[in-house]
Amino acid sequence: MNGSRKVGLNLLIMVALLAANPLLAEEPQGKIAVPELSAQADATKLVLEVYGKELNSAKTNAQKQALAAKLIATANENVGDPVGRFVLLKTALDVASQAMDVETAFTTINALDKTFAIDALELKEKMLTKAAGVKATPEQHKSLSDKSATLAEEAVLQGRYDLAKRMIDVALDTGRKANDPALVKKLADRKAAIGTQAKQFADAKQALEVLDKSPTDADANLLVGKYICFVEADYKRGLPYLAKGSDAALKELATVELKGATTAQERCSIGDMWWNTTDKQDVTGKKQAQIRAAYWYKQALPELSRLAKDKAEKRLQAIETSDAKPGVVWVKIINQNSELCLAVSAGSRNRGERVTQWDDVTTPEVPDQYWRFEPAGDGYVKIVNKNSGLCLGVFSDSRDRGAPIVQWDPDNKPDKLWKIEPVKNGYVKVVNKNSGFCLNVSRQSREKGADIIQWDDDGGTNCYWRVQDADKAKGSK
Repeated sequence: MNGSRKVGLNLLIMVALLAANPLLAEEPQGKIAVPELSAQADATKLVLEVYGKELNSAKTNAQKQALAAKLIATANENVGDPVGRFVLLKTALDVASQAMDVETAFTTINALDKTFAIDALELKEKMLTKAAGVKATPEQHKSLSDKSATLAEEAVLQGRYDLAKRMIDVALDTGRKANDPALVKKLADRKAAIGTQAKQFADAKQALEVLDKSPTDADANLLVGKYICFVEADYKRGLPYLAKGSDAALKELATVELKGATTAQERCSIGDMWWNTTDKQDVTGKKQAQIRAAYWYKQALPELSRLAKDKAEKRLQAIETSDAKPGVVWVKIINQNSELCLAVSAGSRNRGERVTQWDDVTTPEVPDQYWRFEPAGDGYVKIVNKNSGLCLGVFSDSRDRGAPIVQWDPDNKPDKLWKIEPVKNGYVKVVNKNSGFCLNVSRQSREKGADIIQWDDDGGTNCYWRVQDADKAKGSK
């Protein structure tokens, strides 16, 4: 068999396997189906005619990486030919996989996922699992461990716990090969937490089946409500279940919160109720009950009397230093273009306050540059500010380019839901569910105080961000 025929056979086999395996049963909204095998075969022949010689001559990893990048660039320019684009990207993925170039492989998978109905998580899992079995340096193993742990979290966000468990195992394995005991301990703890969460998910799923037949079943309502509130942190959906549940304290609390609060005293009272229920919950429930109490206390603080304000601030301080806090990961979100941090203007706790970029000067007293990601389902997260308890949203639910980013109540409206999508070199883009636009710095500014807006992903570094553990960021205390 000559070289050209060998490459052609490999590509046809690869296309057939990828068409048969990690694909979604239904096309997600806005995506198109994977092309038929017959159409792919024709496009593959054309790719081989144009690139067959380069595919045969790419022997070293560096040569394969360069060729994969060339194929991706061609695919991006191949407008109006989805079948050709698909085959070019699949060929690039095959070449990147041969070179064990995880970064390029992920870039290719993301490009495929943007247009076609593929299972991006499963493709990435296969790539990382394969790479984990290859001899590498401790630094390379550490990088693989980090990527595997990140993929595990993406799987958790989508409720795909079997995949999450497999990826956290890969993360642990490569973490051990990296000779990093602290990382291994952290991952082992996370593996246990994912196992617990998976059981809660299964119990909640079973409880939902009970509710289909018996909507008033108190125990089933409690299970579903606790999962949605304490695991998904979606109180708007979860509170109605708790209000019909069998836990008397949570039932009363949910009923009161659903009625709403219009005064500082009412907000503080709801915070008190969450505070009083923390010791009655398991570890996950305690952490979330404290977070919810903190949210209500922060909403009440500006208008509270002196004594009530002192009480609320004392409890907020206790929450920040409690045993539940290690479960909460606070991050800083740093712009690639400016190297400035995502922040709330003037450290405000007010609804509707604009979000800007600023020097990394956060203090423990005003942690307006600290954020956490809360799962919101389907791979989306809410991005919640530590200082205000409010979340990142688009002003007036706008879908317009250039609409300002503000902080607002953390409900599950699509303008407050974001998808974290890796790009390259450790950076990500943050995409809004409602508009499809990215978190961006206005006018590509590098100035302190520049507004954050939503805009197209135009490939500029002003729409790419680095997510960094707040405890490791410059200036953190």
